[in-house]
Amino acid sequence: EKNIADKAMRIVEAAGGPESGAILGEGKVISVSRVLKTGHSYGVLEINGQLSDGRKATLNIPFKNENAYVEAVLEDGEKKILAAVPDLIVVLDAESGAGLGTPEFKYGLKVVVLAIAASPRWTDTPRGMELGGPKSMGFEEVEYVPIGKYSEPRSVIDVFGGL
Repeated sequence: EKNIADKAMRIVEAAGGPESGAILGEGKVISVSRVLKTGHSYGVLEINGQLSDGRKATLNIPFKNENAYVEAVLEDGEKKILAAVPDLIVVLDAESGAGLGTPEFKYGLKVVVLAIAASPRWTDTPRGMELGGPKSMGFEEVEYVPIGKYSEPRSVIDVFGGL
């Protein structure tokens, strides 16, 4: 368990650290609903687990080929949107640490959920939000609140150029 938390933290660090990303929660997949329409896979991933602050919650992640947003439903019934597109919502397999695409979501998997800040190309213009925000995926009611501040990734040329 510890090394997956480490791996998740390393992903957040690589994305620019706590001001650019966050581990939202973890738990076990209790249901995946899928509908195929117009060539897109729509559905909802439902995770029973806990938030990063330790509170028990159900995490619902609606998706349309990619994860749209993360909603936490707390034990008292309170609902909170924890992250939304265009920020990147990542679901990791807690056993292997591998990133899971929506086709790999299945009942019983243990997962860790992260969010990473989107590029200002998406977030800083009405057009970017129109194309990449929650409303672009049909979620009119979801308010986008940035997970953090985008951090320019290290260039692969800088990282591997000397090899």
